[in-house]
Amino acid sequence: MRFAELFFNPDSFGETIENLFDCSALVNQNILALEKDPAQGHIIAKKVDQHSAASENQEPRRHVLKFDMQEFERLRAEFRGKKPYFVFDPDLNDTQQQLHVK
Repeated sequence: MRFAELFFNPDSFGETIENLFDCSALVNQNILALEKDPAQGHIIAKKVDQHSAASENQEPRRHVLKFDMQEFERLRAEFRGKKPYFVFDPDLNDTQQQLHVK
């Protein structure tokens, strides 16, 4: 899945940033991996297979990205009417949060 589809909420810059930080925690915990799609140029998010990650002792795959109001407005035009797959819920613990997707 395209990474932006996971966290981007065209109705709220603040929620988008919260979702982005939460996705970053999932990458850091080696639950979510990010890769650049050479054909499309987009960053792709993939769920890490925990069995192979543990057996291979894989390090989390990370990317540094810039996200500002200009990028928000550009994506807003592209994603208008769509909601993010990832929804932050402060009442859930980390394990529950990882499974709480729309």
